[in-house]
Amino acid sequence: MAQIGGSFTRSEYSSITVGRSAVRYLTTVMTDGLPYWGEGEIHMAGLKRMVALQSSIGAITGTVDLDKMIDTEFLPDDLKTIK
Repeated sequence: MAQIGGSFTRSEYSSITVGRSAVRYLTTVMTDGLPYWGEGEIHMAGLKRMVALQSSIGAITGTVDLDKMIDTEFLPDDLKTIK
């Protein structure tokens, strides 16, 4: 995946090597044990962290009901479980 992704992003970076390296990093890095860029799993803890951050800087006001926003109906069976 990193090789293909690196090719798509190469215009954003100084070389295809740098682009591939960036995509390889994003596909392997973890934040608090959660993948930054995964296969499509939904990690509620990560989503809640993002909402809290956006709220803290004023980008989101009010309440965000993530349960109402998430629809797993069209995901493959192995990705339907919210973690």
